[in-house]
Amino acid sequence: MHLFGQVPVDPDAATARRWAVAELADPVYHRGRSLLSRLLDWLRAQFDGMPNVALPPVWAMVLVVALVLLVVGGGLWVTGAVRRTRRVGVGGAVLDRDDRRTADQLRTAADEAAAAGRWPAPVAPPTRPPGRRASG
Repeated sequence: MHLFGQVPVDPDAATARRWAVAELADPVYHRGRSLLSRLLDWLRAQFDGMPNVALPPVWAMVLVVALVLLVVGGGLWVTGAVRRTRRVGVGGAVLDRDDRRTADQLRTAADEAAAAGRWPAPVAPPTRPPGRRASG
């Protein structure tokens, strides 16, 4: 018995489109409520048990959702975007004021660090020579 053979059907584009439209028109796909309507109903149910407030329940729900979005937005604004890894500094600004090496000396130091396998060290020095030349 051979189960993994050729695809038994190979319709052209127009036939595939017609089949897709007919399949998606099936009422089984339209019986359930949308995820948004279920979420809104759940939120409304959470507010039903609350003591009466001056706002209608719908406005109270809108206010709570707005406050949650405001807190989340404020948190993202303060902390910045979420990152997978923490950024670790190399140990100083790119152009340290007390570093008096020339552009050639910086390039040589970066090449030596790379040859020794100290990969964090050679990342910043190659970016320094153009800045060093520009600053005089």
